[in-house]
Amino acid sequence: NTATGWWLALVTGLAITIPTAITGFADWLTISSDTPLWRTATLHLSAMLAATVVFAITAGAGHADYVDGSIGGGALVLTLVGFAVLTLGGWLGGAIVFTHGMRVLELVEEPTSRAISPLPKPEKEEAEA
Repeated sequence: NTATGWWLALVTGLAITIPTAITGFADWLTISSDTPLWRTATLHLSAMLAATVVFAITAGAGHADYVDGSIGGGALVLTLVGFAVLTLGGWLGGAIVFTHGMRVLELVEEPTSRAISPLPKPEKEEAEA
């Protein structure tokens, strides 16, 4: 059922927002204020918070439709607005990394298995220093 898939995606996305927002906010706190990076990061933070609010409103407004096994027009429009704002936030996040270079270690020869590992590796620690 499409409504069930929509609802599960919405609720799962909102749940995943919590740890993601915490780590993003922790990063934001480390940025020197009144710098171009800080301004971009603040716009990113604002867009992501706005997307979260839109998706939360969508979940509330669309719950009755989900229970009925459908996706109402209002919920669909809110979902699309949420995705538009989320896309903006992602674009701004990309600017933080690819333009401002935040969190870029430049380990271009790092093997994939080590590059994707969440555990610290000596070369990552050295590059961060």
